[in-house]
Amino acid sequence: MDPEKMAQNFALKLVPANVGAFITANKAAMVAAYDNFSVSAAAMISAIKGVLAQHDVAVTKVGSYIAFGSEVAKLVRKYTGGKIVNSETALLVAKWQARGCANAVLVDIRNNVFTIPAPS
Repeated sequence: MDPEKMAQNFALKLVPANVGAFITANKAAMVAAYDNFSVSAAAMISAIKGVLAQHDVAVTKVGSYIAFGSEVAKLVRKYTGGKIVNSETALLVAKWQARGCANAVLVDIRNNVFTIPAPS
């Protein structure tokens, strides 16, 4: 595509009237998407906290486990399952284990909250 045309298209996106029209046209869908996301995010956090309570995890580590859960949830939304999710989740477990999280707790979150089997 022509760079000048790209710049013109980008400039059109920044016109306040165009932004306002886009938001007005898509507001209902945007609110519904946020509502769906916030409900599922709250349920995920509650489930993770339940796993953490079973393992007696220190309060100072709760944020790390929730961040791990958020990364896994992002993978699940992006890839919906299969070997990619299994292998990427294994990498996330290793990443968060290196950051000081317990492997057993991470695996329990993976298995019980997201029902992702261990990679084969």
